[in-house]
Amino acid sequence: MSYYPALKQRLTCQEVAPRYGLKVNASGMALCPFHDEHSPSLKLSRGFHCFGCGAQGDVITFVSRLFRIPPGEAAQKLSADFGIPVGNHSRGPPAARTEMETWVSYAKEILHGYYDLLIVWKRRYCKTRNEGGKGQCQTYRGFLSPVYTSLLTGRDTVSAEGIQRVWKTAKMFSLSCEKCANKR
Repeated sequence: MSYYPALKQRLTCQEVAPRYGLKVNASGMALCPFHDEHSPSLKLSRGFHCFGCGAQGDVITFVSRLFRIPPGEAAQKLSADFGIPVGNHSRGPPAARTEMETWVSYAKEILHGYYDLLIVWKRRYCKTRNEGGKGQCQTYRGFLSPVYTSLLTGRDTVSAEGIQRVWKTAKMFSLSCEKCANKR
């Protein structure tokens, strides 16, 4: 696409990654989202390179792989998320958000925060628990991960049933975490 160079020139992987949930340290390293790891092996700068799995590319490739979408959709996502006009069309003022869009945005923020807590819990407790803690953690992460990804990528519409399903799972997981923490 003709606007790819404009996006690549204005955006770097290092500035895009935190927006999409990666924690980048001061030296530009992060945990690679493309494979399971315990120490940062993903170097972020203008592009990205993982020393663990060998994944590499530019900012569009990064978003494409992160959200499992084609490069064209990744470029459009970057354009929309960072307010960069594409092509010759100038972007007008943003439209007022509907009440539903506001609630969906709020739900995504909560889900994003909860997912971060889930990963922290996995790292803290699953290493030390041999009698099932790791299995529980993998089960809940495995359930929430597709829900989380589909909500963030917009591939799934947010329905009341979907939110209730996530809420019930979150409550069950919280109870499980409390039981596990109380055993220590």
